[in-house]
Amino acid sequence: MVALYRSKQAPTTCMLTASMPIQPSLVTTTAGLTEIESTIIKPLVVLRDSSQVVMTDFTAPVATWRQSFNGRACTYQFGVVTH
Repeated sequence: MVALYRSKQAPTTCMLTASMPIQPSLVTTTAGLTEIESTIIKPLVVLRDSSQVVMTDFTAPVATWRQSFNGRACTYQFGVVTH
């Protein structure tokens, strides 16, 4: 999704969202937390620290969408963003 903004395929007036599902079975394995940290958390922190993504819970994006994007809908179809 970051690449869509960088390449201007997605206008910055569109809010793109993603979720990262973490399975309980991964959390409970011996190296599960280490794997989550190295493959999910650390890469997201790098993007966050460079202001390319905002990490949040599931409730805040609606307020952000309304306040920062005027509640304007954008639709993403592979390779094309429309609004």
